[in-house]
Amino acid sequence: LMKNYREHAKVAMEHGELPHVSYALLDDRIRCYIDGELEIYGTQPGGVDEKGPYIPVANLQHVNALRASMLMMPIDVSKARGDCKAMQANFNPKKTTVSSR
Repeated sequence: LMKNYREHAKVAMEHGELPHVSYALLDDRIRCYIDGELEIYGTQPGGVDEKGPYIPVANLQHVNALRASMLMMPIDVSKARGDCKAMQANFNPKKTTVSSR
């Protein structure tokens, strides 16, 4: 369902009808939890491993520029590492609820 609305959300963002950060959250969530890819905006906390908390980001050199383009604050790139496999394995779309408001 989220993948079906990604393009609609992008258009809404481009027309000022959706906050940039909302689109970034949706896009990263789809990439990590559904597609099993690394995120590009660094919005989804990856978890904790032996080195501490991490964020699974695809491109460390450009993540903060991408975040700036979405009007988001920069992240500490030293924590941007890892992959989405554990996140994807724990994602259960049946437990996701949508508000009826």
